[in-house]
Amino acid sequence: MSEEYFDVYNAAGEHIGRRLRRECHGNPELIHRAVHVVIFHPERPQLLLQKRNSKKDIQPGKWDTAVGGHLDAGEDYLTAARREMGEELGLRGDFELKELFDSKIRNDIESEDVRVFGLRHSGPFTIQPSELDAAEFWDYPELFKPENRVEFTPNLCAELDRLRELGYIVLPDDDAPPSVGGESRRLKTDVLSLIGAVVVGVLFLLALAAPLLANGRPFFIFNGGTGEWSFPFLRYIFAPDTTEVVIEKLFNFLLLYLPLLGVVRLIFRGRWRKTAGLTSAVLLALPFFLVQPRLDKTDYRVLVEHLPSGSRYCFAPIPYGPYELVTVPYAAPSSAHIFGGDQVGRDVASRMLYGGRVSLAVGIGATVIALGIGTVIGLVCGFFGGWVDMAVMRVVEIVICFPTFLLLLILMAIFRDYKFEQSILIVIGVIGLTGWIGVCQLVRGEVLRQRELPYIQSCIASGISTWRTLFRHLLPNVAAPVIITFTFSVAGAILAESTLSFLGFGVQPPTASWGGLLRQAYENPLDYWHLMVIPGAALFFAVCGFNFTGEGLRAVLDPKSGVSR
Repeated sequence: MSEEYFDVYNAAGEHIGRRLRRECHGNPELIHRAVHVVIFHPERPQLLLQKRNSKKDIQPGKWDTAVGGHLDAGEDYLTAARREMGEELGLRGDFELKELFDSKIRNDIESEDVRVFGLRHSGPFTIQPSELDAAEFWDYPELFKPENRVEFTPNLCAELDRLRELGYIVLPDDDAPPSVGGESRRLKTDVLSLIGAVVVGVLFLLALAAPLLANGRPFFIFNGGTGEWSFPFLRYIFAPDTTEVVIEKLFNFLLLYLPLLGVVRLIFRGRWRKTAGLTSAVLLALPFFLVQPRLDKTDYRVLVEHLPSGSRYCFAPIPYGPYELVTVPYAAPSSAHIFGGDQVGRDVASRMLYGGRVSLAVGIGATVIALGIGTVIGLVCGFFGGWVDMAVMRVVEIVICFPTFLLLLILMAIFRDYKFEQSILIVIGVIGLTGWIGVCQLVRGEVLRQRELPYIQSCIASGISTWRTLFRHLLPNVAAPVIITFTFSVAGAILAESTLSFLGFGVQPPTASWGGLLRQAYENPLDYWHLMVIPGAALFFAVCGFNFTGEGLRAVLDPKSGVSR
């Protein structure tokens, strides 16, 4: 460290004096203020970047873009930015500096409040050789190539990503329409990934909107005789009368919160947006905890027929709940029941919608558990190596020897004997706890490669804690294959849940599930064809949708996939 002094502040923002640079680094309680200026080329998509190849300069908290410096006591950010532009690049004059964003660096090395400004200027520059090894304009695509980003500091990568997110850096692929020419493989992959994303999006929308599409309770009833209004639908939203209360409440919360979050983002800006979003989530969650479920056996379809003239009411497009007996057993599809009835006379269309909630909950929940366990174990094994890696990998090899599906059947049979009411949660836990092996091996292999790269070695040399190195710097760089694996694993978990339900070991009746509907067609698949074709088609489209989306993510996130985008 050079004999340079910083003005430092305490956590309350009070100036507490000047400290040597070497005293500030390594003491994160001393906060110092800094300013960065990003120099954009006015005509070409280029950014001035200070490229430093010396390992000592590649460390967290080091800003490498254009020009940066620390504020003197009593100096505002804009004045400091102009002063540093003059001292480091020889730029003087009344340049129009635009404030882009602020950033707070907090790690074991330092605590720094940074204000980032932007300037469009093409030179000339008077650069001090002692400050820079090289200064040149970088094309935007070069900034995001993996081989170049390895040499950047983690904070620099984060700031560049932020500039791209805000629209100051636009890559050719960011705003160009998808190409319909080129190699046949590229065209095929693009089309399939687009279809997959659409299918997954439709599945999510149908699952979220299930109460709006299929419900035996009207949204409102206006009694023309008494002038009274009632809203039977609201109690079901906040307190559904079902055995799978947790999953139903979670989907109902998302059904209400996502539109509310969109309104919040339109109204609020900056820091107020996060505060408003969190506050609205807490307030919306309260009714889900406070409203108690109540068994309601009222047949509202009969009730509204006896209302006096002048009354008004509104039902969902499918006016049947997933548990109501509304037709004869195994009824064929008709105008009243578009997908027919199941073995006890419940509406199949309604049960298909709510069964989509089950499939997505199991697929995503189990995959999150599996990825969480596998990622943590893979990070630890790959980073530490030695006896830790050897011991854990021997355990992994033992677990691999067990047939996974047989293990699932045994565990589900044990839990079923105890008659757990929340059967979906049991299925999620069992599939998640048995599906982490592949993720662990994948992450471990990536970590073994990444830990030898300069940015990890510089984190170790800088004295950053092991856990911060693992989760703050190493994890984001091994996240791409994990994200790709996520989509494929969701498809596998959906198939596993449907298979378990088909065999009678998965989600238990009366909860709707696609595998359970398929099981009902087992006795006579030709006569009960609607119970075979409709759930089977839904499973086919769900699995293909997630797999196609995974292929698209592989092309985008994996540079070794061989698919150009």
